[in-house]
Amino acid sequence: MGIKKYISAVILSAFFLGCGNSDEVTPEEPQFSLYINGELSAYKFDKAIQDGDMIYLIESNFYNQFPILSKGTMSFDKFGRLGQITIEAQTAGINRVFRSFRHFSLEYFESFNVNYDSINQRVTGTFSGLVYYDPENIQSETKYINGSFNLPVRREVVPLAGLSNKCKLNGQIWSSTFSFITKLNESSFDKVALNCVNNDKYKIAIKFDRAEENLGLFPFTDSTFLNSVVLSVYDVEQNQYVNYNCTGQLDISQRAFNTIRGTYNFTAVNPTDESDVIVVSEGAFFLDYPPFS
Repeated sequence: MGIKKYISAVILSAFFLGCGNSDEVTPEEPQFSLYINGELSAYKFDKAIQDGDMIYLIESNFYNQFPILSKGTMSFDKFGRLGQITIEAQTAGINRVFRSFRHFSLEYFESFNVNYDSINQRVTGTFSGLVYYDPENIQSETKYINGSFNLPVRREVVPLAGLSNKCKLNGQIWSSTFSFITKLNESSFDKVALNCVNNDKYKIAIKFDRAEENLGLFPFTDSTFLNSVVLSVYDVEQNQYVNYNCTGQLDISQRAFNTIRGTYNFTAVNPTDESDVIVVSEGAFFLDYPPFS
């Protein structure tokens, strides 16, 4: 058979096969269930919004407030690393907000399994574990949640797209899935740390004064109070972070509309073991100032 005849035969075969298949593939309906202390909740997250590596599960009717921190959200990256789960539940008839533990969630949340299908743009998963009234305190009131989801993933324009903090820890790529703000001084709401975590034991905190507009290169040591970066490692036995002694430089390139952008490189040394050294390189961040929570 000649090449032209072969190509024609293939095209005709494909045409008749297509005509012979009258069944249309119906997209799967969004599926989501969340149980709180064993009881099915009213939460129906029906949207999975992708922004960079991050995926946010939300309810459509709350989308104009994206991301929803008071009504309920679930965030994670496309590699399945948990960001934060936020739900609202009742205690003695009073509505309270509960969140997953912020630190080393891989250790403290029972199970979180995600499969992200980038070809068909769909994400499925199951989850189970405790959420806390105070996400900083594992002794605070808890709710046990579990459930599953199977949702289409959409890329939509979101406020402040592309927020992230990425670097290399001893040559291994690290990126945050959640950030939160804390005060460095109880008397000031301006001198703050932007704390970046994912589900592992590391935290990177960028310290600065958000009332200032200073840009430029800032060398720092472990004794530098502002315009510096600190790497901390969570100690499960003590339920607290070990702050490493950090020496390096922070380059702040942009401060606008409650956002900060820049780069950093530094060396972090365990304060109780000088042989434990972590080289933090190629750090790059673009972050907003979330509310204190």
